[in-house]
Amino acid sequence: MRQAAKCLMVGVIVLMGAHVATCLAAETAVSAADDAKEIYRAFLTQWKGKHDALTNVANTVARPTTEDIAKYNECAGSASRQNVHWTTSTTDADIKNSLVSLSRINLVDPEHWQATDPSTLIAKGQSVDTAVEAGMANGLMTLSAISFDEMHHTAMFSFSFICGSLCGHGGIVMFKKTPKGWVQSKQLCGSWMS
Repeated sequence: MRQAAKCLMVGVIVLMGAHVATCLAAETAVSAADDAKEIYRAFLTQWKGKHDALTNVANTVARPTTEDIAKYNECAGSASRQNVHWTTSTTDADIKNSLVSLSRINLVDPEHWQATDPSTLIAKGQSVDTAVEAGMANGLMTLSAISFDEMHHTAMFSFSFICGSLCGHGGIVMFKKTPKGWVQSKQLCGSWMS
């Protein structure tokens, strides 16, 4: 009887541990989704500034590559620490849920988007200003999945805004968690412009 009670007690403890692990995993997933929503919204609000123009945003996110993760480590100043672990948990659903209620955002399937290339418009006789304005108005913002460091204090993702063959820019963005929420770092890494 003593052995049966011992086995029963071990079984209960194991089941409780599994339940706690499941609950913690679910809580972490909810927290990451909420954080992703806050980060994406803060970035786009800052990026748009005071402009009230409609912005096309891709309705999908790309997972970071090994090269992207190396750039994240370099950007975060952790290139010398080989053991930094980035967790990527953002999904296509997260970007849609994050941005659906943000004003002046148009979620676009990037497979069906086509640029209004300013160089083509200029070749057809439009002024440079008019052509660039048309290109920018139809440009596409693409955001990668957000990766969090193991302490969940730093978040990294990449962005690109494409408006034609020689019209676009992008880079890696870093956010830091503060008592007031997620704040974008002034440090922009891997910047490019075409």
